[in-house]
Amino acid sequence: MVTNTKVPLSQTSSDDEIRDAVSDWVEANVPETWRAAAPGGRAAIRKVRPRADYEAWYPTFADSGLAVATWPVAYLGLDLSVEQARVVESVLGPFNLGRLNPLVQSTCAASSIRAASATSISTPSTAPSRPMPSATCWACAHLNRDSPYLSGETNDPELHQNDK
Repeated sequence: MVTNTKVPLSQTSSDDEIRDAVSDWVEANVPETWRAAAPGGRAAIRKVRPRADYEAWYPTFADSGLAVATWPVAYLGLDLSVEQARVVESVLGPFNLGRLNPLVQSTCAASSIRAASATSISTPSTAPSRPMPSATCWACAHLNRDSPYLSGETNDPELHQNDK
C-alpha cells in the first residue's frame, strides 16, 4: 500500500524512532520485488527495477521527504540534522534508492522556479549559491559527504546521471 505522505519525523526524533518510521515507510512504499532483491545488491535490484519504473515511482520517494531529509519541510525535506539523515540512509541504503534531481522530479518545480525568479522567494539557507559539479548531486553530497555512493565519487554510470 503506497501512502504518498511525509514520513512523520522531526529534529526531536530519536535514532530508534527514525529507523522504525523509515522501515515502516519502506515496507509500505517500496515495491516488494525491489525489497526482495535488495540482499543481492545493486545489480540484483537493477534486474527487477528498470530505470523507467524507478522514475515513475520516484514521486512517492520525494513526497516522503526522505529523498532530501535535511532540507526544510517547505522545500520537500524533513528538516532533519545530518546525523539523523545518516540514520535514515542506514535504512534506505540497501534498497539503492538513488536521488534524482528533486527539482526536476517535483511536479511543482517549474512553478517554483518561475516564482523564485520573479520574486524574492529564497532557496533553503543551506542550498549552494552556485551550481555543483555535474558529478555531484547537492542533496546527496549534503546528506553524507563521507559516502562515495552518495557524494558522486562512484564510477557507477547510472548514479547521478540526472545531475548534469
